[in-house]
Amino acid sequence: MSEKKKMVCPIPEILKFKGIRKVALERVWERVEKAEKEGKVLMTSDFGPMLKEEWVKLKKQAVKAKKLHDACLAEARSVMQSKTKSDIEKKLDSLISADKDELKKLGIETPTKKATKKATKKPTVEG
Repeated sequence: MSEKKKMVCPIPEILKFKGIRKVALERVWERVEKAEKEGKVLMTSDFGPMLKEEWVKLKKQAVKAKKLHDACLAEARSVMQSKTKSDIEKKLDSLISADKDELKKLGIETPTKKATKKATKKPTVEG
């Protein structure tokens, strides 16, 4: 049985056409039901302004959601690049280690540790 990979940055419903439509309809319908419970009589002409109000709110929320989603994607991309680079370096080190003898035969030497710099006294000029 195959498992679905969990998305690191799932796309919020508000950033999908079907999702934003669904949210808009739900919000307007909630307002209609609330008005009915309060005993208000609504005309079909009341639905347009309600929908426009909710649509304005949704667009603002979508802009915020997009910024957050883009930030999430950028961070995930950065983490993935870092992890990928690290994995590649480990695999390369493993290959070099496995072929060390063959590389020596080709004249390729293993890297030596850098010598630590010692503090040297600078000669002074006496005049």
